[in-house]
Amino acid sequence: MLLKAQATEPCLLNACKKSLPPLGSHPAEKAEELITQGRVSVNGQTVFRTCSKADLEQDHIKVDGKLLRGAERHVYLLLNKPKGYVTTVSDPEGRPTVMDLVKNVGARIYPVGRLDYSSEGLLLLTNDGELASHLTRAASHVPKTYLVKTSGRPAPDGLEKLRRGIKIGPKPGPRRAAPMHTAPAQVRLMKDATNPWYEVTLIGRKKPADPAYV
Repeated sequence: MLLKAQATEPCLLNACKKSLPPLGSHPAEKAEELITQGRVSVNGQTVFRTCSKADLEQDHIKVDGKLLRGAERHVYLLLNKPKGYVTTVSDPEGRPTVMDLVKNVGARIYPVGRLDYSSEGLLLLTNDGELASHLTRAASHVPKTYLVKTSGRPAPDGLEKLRRGIKIGPKPGPRRAAPMHTAPAQVRLMKDATNPWYEVTLIGRKKPADPAYV
């Protein structure tokens, strides 16, 4: 049986999700919050309903007084990040960032995820906010694989803790975050030596620590 796709009506919520910079792990909720707070206008009129009709190609949609642009061409760059660069758009300490390595792209792109200053490896940069949110959202269960060199041989029980998952927290301070438990990691010895190499695959999913689970 042949199914014919039906075109969806232009929606203000979808317009905000697609045109705003990456909105973190919950783009729909963040976009809805902007609308219900009265920070979004369509053709000069403040709109509070997320289901209001609005088309980026025909309407003037503003957020906090700034005009949203229509759909732009999505750009996806794969960068082999070297050591000595921070994975951010700008750094308050003045250190080199990965953005220094991708000049004249013709689009405002952002790094997806993070590699530490002294780490190197594959990094995705894009202006596709929906994809970035999907890849970085813990619930997506996107595996991340790292090749790790340890200083000395790690204790077997330490590796086993990684495989089972590690309890983190609570964080100190006035706003104490609840303890979390990481998902089990896959750890495989790649090269046995005085300072061995391991392949570590992380899912990244965390959940509140449960004494029965820990």
